[in-house]
Amino acid sequence: MIALLNLGLLLAATVIGSFGPVFLKKATLHLKRDAFRSISGFLRATLLNGALVLGVFFYGAGLVFYLLALHGSDLSIVYPLVSLSYIWVCLLSVGMLGERMSGRKWLAVAFIILGAVLVGFGS
Repeated sequence: MIALLNLGLLLAATVIGSFGPVFLKKATLHLKRDAFRSISGFLRATLLNGALVLGVFFYGAGLVFYLLALHGSDLSIVYPLVSLSYIWVCLLSVGMLGERMSGRKWLAVAFIILGAVLVGFGS
């Protein structure tokens, strides 16, 4: 059984962590392949890329909340609920990146929600 606090921590982990891939995608729009030809070029291109730094930060922050949620819960319950991240990434990619979602993608999101609910009720 997952405690309410751990469920909140897991929800925070999935929401916060979902900003990571969105900012990493934004970061790729500013990276040039030339930057990867030298170490100094790579360091300049990555460390000065604010979206990249934010992406790594959000992944790390999500990881902290995930670890806290794992501490008091069964992995067999917590890990499937991490799939909620896919939902947040879809919503954020539409809102922040202007991506479009097809009907099939929304159907897949509905199945993810259904699976998370079934895992929750199964505990």
